[in-house]
Amino acid sequence: MKFEIDLNDILSDEYGAETIQESIKRQVIENLTKTVEKGLQKKINEEVSKIIQDGMADELKKIMPKLIDDLINSEFQPIDKWGTKSSVTTFRKELINSIHEQMTYKKENYSDRENVFTKAVNQVVSEEMKVIQANYKKQVDEVISKEAFNTAIKTLQTKLGLTQ
Repeated sequence: MKFEIDLNDILSDEYGAETIQESIKRQVIENLTKTVEKGLQKKINEEVSKIIQDGMADELKKIMPKLIDDLINSEFQPIDKWGTKSSVTTFRKELINSIHEQMTYKKENYSDRENVFTKAVNQVVSEEMKVIQANYKKQVDEVISKEAFNTAIKTLQTKLGLTQ
């Protein structure tokens, strides 16, 4: 049995017949070219993205005050969960109403139903009451201790016959 291998069939491709050196050189160049292209494309994308983001940030800084003002003053008609329409209002009015509602002290049966203002007031009052209670207890203890000592001294003086 005899095998014959034609290296022209193995080494030839769309570029024609080439040597192993030429093939390696061509493949290295293609690989380097692809790597450089990918790196350049990535760098270009990063730079373009940075420029776009910086430009957008600058433009947003310019238009944001007017946009917020327009948004807050724009009118809308609230609709409740049953589809009933309320009177036309603005975000500014609704924001003010919400702040007024939240800044009202309303004592509830359950603490999780209390608004933030009520919780804050209750916490401040509780802390102040603890301070007042501690001072009151200290003063009462001083008065009781003083009276107890005076009574004990008078009793001892009487029993020892030291009273005048």
